Amino acid sequence: MRYKRIRIRNDDVLVHSSGFDGREFKRFKGFHEVVCQDTEHFMHVPAILATEIQEFPECIEFIKIETAGRRMFPEIHGWQHKDYAKLSSAEVTNELLLAKQFVQDTFKCFPTIWYSPHGAGADHAGAHLTEAALAAGLTLVTCVNRILPARIVEDVRAVKAGTSTVEQLASKWAGKEILRHWWEGLGALDESIKFFKEFVK
Repeated sequence: MRYKRIRIRNDDVLVHSSGFDGREFKRFKGFHEVVCQDTEHFMHVPAILATEIQEFPECIEFIKIETAGRRMFPEIHGWQHKDYAKLSSAEVTNELLLAKQFVQDTFKCFPTIWYSPHGAGADHAGAHLTEAALAAGLTLVTCVNRILPARIVEDVRAVKAGTSTVEQLASKWAGKEILRHWWEGLGALDESIKFFKEFVK
């Protein structure tokens, strides 16, 4: 039976970064290459910012190719990188519909998830965002209960140390979702993916 892959949610694709000014696409591509070391156990889920990504036509073409090849699975981050809790339900739905249409038309895929920027929707101020997302045909996912790469690499190292087994590791992580931004460090994620590729069958 095929392994229920671990989703690597990659937020803020693609915004300008002072740390990678002029090299944003190169960094994003490097992130993707780390995930794609093991496509049997991991899948890259870029959360697209429809306005910002249009400043990176090279990245758009790359995502088109990788999506068509089933190596990327784009979802929605928003029309712009803003705090959507400050908008009305109607405004949010309108922007999500615009973003969804852009992703569908550009990448020829059908997003179903809205990963809200700034964790909007996780508290009372964003209580209206769940319904706004549903009106756009999307499911809202905030940063509540987010899992960071440090968690999986701890379990990988437990297997290396002999205090856990490969089978326990694989079972625990099947279908989980890890949150990372393309501009953050990749050491823990890289170590984990390499381990899965070599030892998880």
